Amino acid sequence: MYLDEDIRDQYTPLELTDKEVFIGLWTAPKTVFRFIKESRYDKYGYSLDAAPALWTFVLFVIGAAEVQKFTYGKAVLNILLPVLVIAVPLVAFILLLQS
Repeated sequence: MYLDEDIRDQYTPLELTDKEVFIGLWTAPKTVFRFIKESRYDKYGYSLDAAPALWTFVLFVIGAAEVQKFTYGKAVLNILLPVLVIAVPLVAFILLLQS
């Protein structure tokens, strides 16, 4: 019982800089993940989520351009056009129902 109280009294939360977080991911990941969990560190969360999505879209465009023998611009339009054809009428219909 006394041992548990001593540990709680000596515990101090981690404080890491951005540089220490990114370097620590490779050198001491356990420490960095403990810091992220305790401090709810989400400074770069959205950019870390967006990077794989952007890379997936780039690979998708390259693949569509290669398979269909299109330029990259036409491949982007080829990918986005079905989304627009479905989304625009759907959004218009929803807005029409709300008014």
